[in-house]
Amino acid sequence: MDLRQLEMFKAVARSGGFTRASEKMHVSHSAISRQIKLLEDELGVPLFVRANKQIRLTAGGRALLPYVDSVFAQLQEAVQRVGQSMRKTTRQLRIGTGSTMLNLFLPAVLKEFQEQYPDVKLLIKTGHAANILKDIRSRELDLGVVSLPIGAEDLQVIPLYREELVLAIRGRERFGSRKFISPHELEPLPLIIFSSGSSTRAVLDGFFEQAGVTPSIQLEVENDEAAERAVLNGAGASFLPIGRVTHDRIHYVRIQGHQIVREIALVCPHGQSTCASAFLTLCRGHAACAGSAA
Repeated sequence: MDLRQLEMFKAVARSGGFTRASEKMHVSHSAISRQIKLLEDELGVPLFVRANKQIRLTAGGRALLPYVDSVFAQLQEAVQRVGQSMRKTTRQLRIGTGSTMLNLFLPAVLKEFQEQYPDVKLLIKTGHAANILKDIRSRELDLGVVSLPIGAEDLQVIPLYREELVLAIRGRERFGSRKFISPHELEPLPLIIFSSGSSTRAVLDGFFEQAGVTPSIQLEVENDEAAERAVLNGAGASFLPIGRVTHDRIHYVRIQGHQIVREIALVCPHGQSTCASAFLTLCRGHAACAGSAA
């Protein structure tokens, strides 16, 4: 027994004859008769009574027909459900980034992207640039928005904007209303700094070497958010993006004679997906609002 035989049986039963069924199915009369005979042999009962050039269902045929109708109704529903599931299949864009980019730069980009591509599901993961690069290489992430420098010769690195790092301090008691301090005034301060191996730490280490400063490191943290919390809790001072400290109204000073800047870039595999390319276009459009355009 196969579906084609059942389909022919249903066509004959519903159309009232082999000739009409063959016309409807575009199959020869003999082919339908042969398949019905095979079905009857398999079931062991006749399905039609043939008399005076007319046919009618036997008791066995009447018993079988509702089940055949049900089979084809379920098949039709299955086809519709599969089609709906395919239409509803959601594309996904997986993005890795840091907490400051996520909180300050990316919200406007994500909002516009979602408006333009409502069928694309966004997945955001925060972490160190090194971990984000690892996930991009393993295809667990599609792209990253991270700070430079990074070692990513095998990936596409597209600069977006630069952001200045300033020294965030709780309150004004230490330096009053001053806007700048000298590099040597930085040395005795308990400093909250990013952990070794992070791209922001590399930028700061370069500044310390250039300025001839030996920092008094009090605490190493994983990201801007943790550094800000530590500053507000009185654990020390920390270099944070100016956009973050102004947004959160934290007092800050700059270092006389030095502008400390980290560059933010989008990183992705060579040969971007359509979604990644669209996201990059939006990032570039919003980059001027986040800092100095790269």
